[in-house]
Amino acid sequence: MAYMNETARSSIAACALQVLRSIRAVTRVAKLSSIKVKVEVDNTLYPSYTTKSAHKKLCARWRGSDYRYTGKEPLVAAGSPSNLKTWQIYRFKDMLSNKQTEYLIAAPSPSAAKARAKQIVRSRQIRYAGLARRALSMLMQKTFTKNVADSVPAHVTLKAKQVTEHREIIAKSNDGNGGKYALVLNDNLLYALDAIKGGKAQVDMQMKKAMNKIVSVIN
Repeated sequence: MAYMNETARSSIAACALQVLRSIRAVTRVAKLSSIKVKVEVDNTLYPSYTTKSAHKKLCARWRGSDYRYTGKEPLVAAGSPSNLKTWQIYRFKDMLSNKQTEYLIAAPSPSAAKARAKQIVRSRQIRYAGLARRALSMLMQKTFTKNVADSVPAHVTLKAKQVTEHREIIAKSNDGNGGKYALVLNDNLLYALDAIKGGKAQVDMQMKKAMNKIVSVIN
């Protein structure tokens, strides 16, 4: 404020721009090869078939009995089973989805279950590839009212707008002289930190780099 003859609002906005640019630079874009999933075998269940309207349908039953499992988890198969006796039930929780849906996967091996789990998340992750970076661009845009170019589809930009929040807090002093100003920028994307290699530690490092840049600009 003193050296650049700026208001508190302009000074803080300028600092925020440097911080967002710095973090955005190390934010990754999702690729098919980067998708990681975790599956766990459920030894209390086993895959089976049930007959409905003369059609066989895959189901899960409690191990040691013929009772069907009636949980709400969607049940999917890793391929077309020819012999279910060698198959098992695996559990997979899609942690990056808004609802964090849990699935039951009937598969012949852990690797097959993982492959099926990747198919579940692949379409959404690739459909929203670039969202983590676009969210930071959207915060920059909300702060500076200037468009930040990103090569992403319109639905990604819309989602970025929904998961980011820009808020200004102004508290005037009782005597009318001076006061306090704060800028609050929130990135509410579930995997915002996961999209950054190094996570929170890397964010801290990028903020320090941004501060060095700010000092350099003033100098």
